[in-house]
Amino acid sequence: MQISTGGKQRDPEAELHDWVGEHYSNPLGYVRGAFPWGEPDTALWAYKEPRKWQIEFLEWLGDEIRGRKFDGITPVDPIRGAVSSGHGVGKGALSGMVVNFIMSTRRNAKGTVTANTATQLEDKTWAAIRWWSNLSITSHWFEHNNEILFRKGQRESWRVTPQTC
Repeated sequence: MQISTGGKQRDPEAELHDWVGEHYSNPLGYVRGAFPWGEPDTALWAYKEPRKWQIEFLEWLGDEIRGRKFDGITPVDPIRGAVSSGHGVGKGALSGMVVNFIMSTRRNAKGTVTANTATQLEDKTWAAIRWWSNLSITSHWFEHNNEILFRKGQRESWRVTPQTC
């Protein structure tokens, strides 16, 4: 779909691709812009942005991404991070945000999401990933079910799947 503004044609999908590309190494910027924070009649209407600790994690993740200076060809060390906390603080939400960021900003991304138990994976982590995927401005790029989240038309090459430990 193209939109005409003052005689110029706009391509919202191309603009979205450009915006996503600009956030390749900025997960916090992506999360702030990709989800409907504070918008009326949305699931996030009561929130202006992620929680403070989630912001700190996303900033740390961005620093780690930029520090590796990945050129798209030469492999870099993986980023390893962990969050330890009680129930209900937003770890699943953060997982959903990060998975959406990775899947949206990295062509042909492949990944596996794990949890200690099948119940944890199905009811918490994978459910959160699907929920955040549905909220994202890139939701129309993906399909998902209980067994996979993938880029439409690229199921085998661009996907993430849940797997119990």
